[in-house]
Amino acid sequence: MLRELVYDAEDILTDCLLRAEYRKEGFQCCSNFTPRELIFQYRTGKKLKDINERIKKMQKILTAYFKTIGQQSIHDDRGSMGKRWTSPVYDESAMVGLIEDTEKIIGWILPENRMLHQVGIVGMGGLGKTTVSQKIFDSKQVVDRFEKRIWVSISQIVRLEGQNVCWIWALRKESVAIDMGVEKARIHQPRILNEEESYALFCKIAFSSNEEAKQHPELEEVGKVIVKKCHGLPLAVKTIGGLLKSKAQSTEVWRRICHNFHDALTTKESENSVMASLQLSYDELPIRMKQCLLCFSLYPEDSEIGAEQLVHWWVGEGFIEGRNTSTTMELPFDYLSELISRCLVEVVQRRGYDGRAYSCRMHDLVRDLTIKIAREEGFCCFDDQGRQRPSARSRRLSFTNEADLRSMNKKSRIRAVLMMTSSPIQFNRNIAMFTIKSPRVLDFSKNKLENICIEDLLNWISSLERLASLNLSGVSALKELPFSIGKLRNLQLLVLSGCNNLQK
Repeated sequence: MLRELVYDAEDILTDCLLRAEYRKEGFQCCSNFTPRELIFQYRTGKKLKDINERIKKMQKILTAYFKTIGQQSIHDDRGSMGKRWTSPVYDESAMVGLIEDTEKIIGWILPENRMLHQVGIVGMGGLGKTTVSQKIFDSKQVVDRFEKRIWVSISQIVRLEGQNVCWIWALRKESVAIDMGVEKARIHQPRILNEEESYALFCKIAFSSNEEAKQHPELEEVGKVIVKKCHGLPLAVKTIGGLLKSKAQSTEVWRRICHNFHDALTTKESENSVMASLQLSYDELPIRMKQCLLCFSLYPEDSEIGAEQLVHWWVGEGFIEGRNTSTTMELPFDYLSELISRCLVEVVQRRGYDGRAYSCRMHDLVRDLTIKIAREEGFCCFDDQGRQRPSARSRRLSFTNEADLRSMNKKSRIRAVLMMTSSPIQFNRNIAMFTIKSPRVLDFSKNKLENICIEDLLNWISSLERLASLNLSGVSALKELPFSIGKLRNLQLLVLSGCNNLQK
């Protein structure tokens, strides 16, 4: 497999660069005449020979399949970056055609003085249920009317004690809302957008302003053809609009996208215009940005994802290719901003003075797509229900409980490990995770690691020569970093914020 070949080649290159670094700094253990160095050279030589043989085989396979290597749609990573981070935390452009929906539901809630309001918003994916719910949740009338508000994924279990509480449920099936006790008269289904509303929403996304839209009348005809294929579903309109915003505003480019959209709609795998627009938007991403998007597949459904955690992961795995004009940390934020602009990622919180995303989340349909692609491309291992299932082929692991750790294959070649739970996790030197030898990224920032032997953890970490990003923020047991951490010559990022007991 080509991806595995690239991973193995990258490992050899990293090891050689590290060994050169050791020699440069005068480490005695790296003398050319020591047994350890001779063994390293011998083993590296065998690996290189194997890699070269695999490259020759791969070349024959590719030559057999492709008579000519056409130039793939080459994307300039710079694209239209630099004019991002412009929309507010709540994007009012998404409200085209949904204003009457919010007013209707708020009208149901406010006049009555019930102890508990139950309102259901139902409909197919991409219809705007979450958008309507957000608008209601954040509206001034609701904020002033209710003492307590809580936004929670239906997959989570929450108990909230108190009075005067309002719940807004966004569901796909009316029967589910009725089973939850919602009166049929309090169940609302947002309508699909008409053609005029669809095109208005499209223009708000595809162009920076109304003035810019008016400057390109030649695009109106093809734009309306594209919008018609969205069948009035807001998410499809927004996604295809976000895609075209990143492209050159020429009739030729827009017609190509229109044609590709038609092809995506006619494939058996595409259930509707939403999934077709999402797939097309993914296909049009630069290759490095595709890898960044697939990282979202490892986060639990409806997670609020910290932007810095994502950025550190991308840098640690080498998904970001530096440029002279941007620092290592600036460019990944540009990537994230681009994914947001294309409506593949949603902002939860932004920084006030420049609009940079603090945190984000992913629509459940986009997440479904990333899981599907991540499984197909071997980015991560999932079962048919979209749950992670670590195997020997796993390259990335996010775990939410101890069961995830126990099910991990001891022969796995994990490149990134992320803890996704704040619940206590029992670590000991016998767990499978401690057998991982070559991770690039370790992130334990979601957990204080209160029930572990910190010495065992640090000894294991200090042995990970290829480690590039380490996040131990908030780890309460961390009092001192060992001197051996200095052996990690490949380490680029070390995050220790919130380690309140750190002394040395």
